[in-house]
Amino acid sequence: MGGDLAKQFAKAVTLEFKGDKTFSMNMVFPVEGTYELNGNTATMKLTKMNGMETTKMNTGDANQGPGNAAILATLSDDGKSLTLTPPAGATGGTNQPFKFVRAPS
Repeated sequence: MGGDLAKQFAKAVTLEFKGDKTFSMNMVFPVEGTYELNGNTATMKLTKMNGMETTKMNTGDANQGPGNAAILATLSDDGKSLTLTPPAGATGGTNQPFKFVRAPS
């Protein structure tokens, strides 16, 4: 049962990179940010989570807010998949890589 739930969750996750160096991702809630691409590596920084600017989120530590953690992603050589690597220190279900596969056009 848990495997089926995970598969349904994975199907609902979307990620879009835009030409203006921003991205949007929808998981359980919408996330927005900026990215840089260097070779096959994308470095993503969050700017909004669920509509709220990450700079306004109170985590109790100004250096540990969600906007300060870079998410690294590796684009496959054929450009058909992107694997996200969780930020250092991520725990629980967030500490596992997540692979996106390009939707057919």
